[in-house]
Amino acid sequence: MNAKKIALILIPLNIILAYFVYNSVDSEVVFQRASQRKNFRKCSKTERFKNLTDSI
Repeated sequence: MNAKKIALILIPLNIILAYFVYNSVDSEVVFQRASQRKNFRKCSKTERFKNLTDSI
């Protein structure tokens, strides 16, 4: 009887914790993608500025 009660408590708790772990990994991936896009934009602006100054 006690084992069933413990299992009924631990299974949903385990599912909730698994969701939090998945969400933390997913948010890190989203952050990395946004960071890469930002760096790409910054580099492309710098390259355009270099090209402008070289042509002068």
